[in-house]
Amino acid sequence: MFDELRRRGPKIDVTLLDPQYTESELQPLVERAAQCPAIAIAAFVTAAAYRGDVALAGVYPWLMERLLAQKTPIVFAAMGNPYLLRAYPGVAAYIAAFSTASPSEVAVVKALFNEIQFQGKLPVTIPGLAAFGAGLRQ
Repeated sequence: MFDELRRRGPKIDVTLLDPQYTESELQPLVERAAQCPAIAIAAFVTAAAYRGDVALAGVYPWLMERLLAQKTPIVFAAMGNPYLLRAYPGVAAYIAAFSTASPSEVAVVKALFNEIQFQGKLPVTIPGLAAFGAGLRQ
């Protein structure tokens, strides 16, 4: 995904994060993001047996709270698990890719850059936010 974004916009600020980062390590990113007209986030979370929840790891929830508080529009791509929307209903747009595979990453980037159309319908219900069958078909 990193290479696909760079290929389309060499001046795009792309940052690969590690869940082991601390809040103080991510604070400069929060400050840089405040200068952006929009933010795109790809979250790679899959369901795992006996895990107990579907959530972002480490300090990612802290980062999301700070980014959402800035009021900069956020496009949130859930790469693997659509239920992350429940944690971040304040994002401007939500993409449920249902896969962490490379072709899915490329498809999300192409759709963000209007090279292909977004399309698809949810095969699940995200309670309180999106009904089974919600989505786009163009």
